[in-house]
Amino acid sequence: MDDTIYGFTCPTLDMMRIKTSYIQDTMYRACVLATLVKPTAEHPFRSVTVKWVEKGQPLHVRALIKNRDFVYMESTGTRTLRNGERVGYQLVHSVQFPETPARDSAIRGNMSMTAVYQQRDSNIVDVFIKGFLNPAGGLARSIITRSAAKALLSVSKNVYCAQMKKLAWSIRQRCPTMERQQRQESSAVCVQACLTRPSGTRRLLHRNLCCGGCSRYVCSGCRIQRKLHFMMLDRKMLQQEVAFCPRCYREALDAKAATVASQELLFNDVYGRNELCAITSGTEISLFDELN
Repeated sequence: MDDTIYGFTCPTLDMMRIKTSYIQDTMYRACVLATLVKPTAEHPFRSVTVKWVEKGQPLHVRALIKNRDFVYMESTGTRTLRNGERVGYQLVHSVQFPETPARDSAIRGNMSMTAVYQQRDSNIVDVFIKGFLNPAGGLARSIITRSAAKALLSVSKNVYCAQMKKLAWSIRQRCPTMERQQRQESSAVCVQACLTRPSGTRRLLHRNLCCGGCSRYVCSGCRIQRKLHFMMLDRKMLQQEVAFCPRCYREALDAKAATVASQELLFNDVYGRNELCAITSGTEISLFDELN
C-alpha cells in the first residue's frame, strides 16, 4: 500500500512532473498554488495543497475541443482506523478563488474525488474510488465517460511510478563511490557470476554496461534495463535508460516506500542526479510548464 501512496503523492511541481512522466495522465500544464500542510520525515505522505492543472486533449480532437483546467485542493496521507487497520487516502475537490480566474487557453471544469487504499495481502491493494467530473463546455457524454474512466484507471500505474522512483533514488544514494568502483571493476566478469566478460568494442562502452546501483559489469543476459526520469538543476527533465543487476534491482524495489520518501525530504532531493551517476547522456523530456 505504501508503494501506491508514494506513487501518487506529489506535493511539489517537480514531483508532479515526475509522476506524469511515468503514468502519462495527460497533464499539459500545472502549478502548485499553495501548500497548506507540508510532508515531513515522520509523515512523508501527509500533505495538503492547492493546485492548478490543465488537461490536454488527444491530438486528433485538439482542434475541435479546448483543453480543460481545474483548480482544486488535494489532501493525501494515511490513517489508522478504529479496528487498527491502516489505510491510505487521496481527496481532491475543486475550489475557486478570485486570484484564479478562468484562462483563455482552457475551459474551467469542476471535479471531486475520494480514493481509499487498503492492503488486502502482501501483493494486492484494494482501491475504493468515488467522484464526479464536470468538464463544462457541453462535451459529449461519451468523451466525458472516456476521460473519467482513463483518469480513474491511471491509479493502477501508481505502483509502477513508485518503483521507478525507488530505482532512481537507489542510484543517487550510491553516486559518491561510483567512479571509484567503475575503475576497480573495469575488467570484472558479470556481477551475477555467469563468467561473462566485456570484450572487443564492448570494453569501450563498458560504463554503459555497468549496473546503475553497484557499478559492476552486468552482461546482456542478466541485465535489467529501465527508463528513468531525473530532474536536473535547470529544472529540465532527462530520461535515461539505466541497467541494473538483479540484486540491486530487487534491493531497490524492496526498499520501504516511507523510508525512501522520508530520506528524500531530509536531503531536500528533487529527483535530480549527479553527473557521476552511471550514464551521463539522455533524452530531454518536455512535459508541462508552470502557470504564467
